[in-house]
Amino acid sequence: MADFHFHTRIVHPAKGTLSVPPDRGFKHLWTFALLVLLGLAVILFVELAHAGGPAHVAGASYFNASVQGQPLAWAGGGVHYYTDLGDLSAQLPAAAADEFVAEAFSRWTSVSTAALSATQTGQLSEDVNATNVTGYPDGTYTIPADIQPTATDKPLAIVYDADGAVTNALLGQGAGDSAYCFSNSVFGGTDAYSTDGSGLATTRFAQGAKADDYVILPEVISKEPLGAMVRKGDDKWFDLVRWTFIAMLTAEEDGVTSKNVDEMLKSTTPDIRRLLGVDGDMGKALGVDNKWAYNVVKQVGNFGEMWDRNIAPMGVPRGLNNLWNKGGLQYPPPIR
Repeated sequence: MADFHFHTRIVHPAKGTLSVPPDRGFKHLWTFALLVLLGLAVILFVELAHAGGPAHVAGASYFNASVQGQPLAWAGGGVHYYTDLGDLSAQLPAAAADEFVAEAFSRWTSVSTAALSATQTGQLSEDVNATNVTGYPDGTYTIPADIQPTATDKPLAIVYDADGAVTNALLGQGAGDSAYCFSNSVFGGTDAYSTDGSGLATTRFAQGAKADDYVILPEVISKEPLGAMVRKGDDKWFDLVRWTFIAMLTAEEDGVTSKNVDEMLKSTTPDIRRLLGVDGDMGKALGVDNKWAYNVVKQVGNFGEMWDRNIAPMGVPRGLNNLWNKGGLQYPPPIR
């Protein structure tokens, strides 16, 4: 039986290598004994973001000693679980949290050789939180009836412990502290990892406080450009997506930003006037308003602004994604 931990928490076209510490492994914070005490309830933390197992196999404590050393198994290979009525976080309210759990389970159940299925059979009768879970100094607990060990009708409960209060009540004050996640890494166990540059950047960024322990090496070992993709045959949508990308590059090239775009409507430069729909009918040709590019830049900025806001924080250099006049490959054609 695996224990699960979760939390809620670009575009360089080349493959590279991510160097990681050799001794950084997956960290498991909570014991399987907690799951037994909760009627095999699995505690989900908004701060945690990994899953692994099996964490424990049958032993002399809590299990039948005659099967010590044997992995725990679900009868018939079917896991039927029930989810908390509460939210996992502001970003993951109950329904979204249920989808998150189902996706996590699917990482195992979708493996072709897996003899395991996982089904959300229903929900618990309450939001499990600090108001209905109390831990006492003598090691006893007060918990809702449907996560008691005797609740055989709900054999596996998924508890959304958004603020760590349930964990604190069961394991002691501080056990649910977010530092247990953010002081540890999510990814680890290998000396080096190679994939697309965008994948390396997101993997490194996901390590939180430990991101600086990982280095994206500068060597490029293959070129695999990424770009916008639309359904084949939808030519009008393809044209609009393509020209929107071009418009964001053009705006950066001409110095048009989300902050000065209104002032730029007064420009006498022909390229800027066509870009913002003051002159010409480019928007009409694309089937939209002539101020389409103005609206894009006004709302999300030019390409450089988008990069600085969404990608630069991940530590990805602009590199070949820069404009042609800044050493890159981005060369927007005229908008006309």
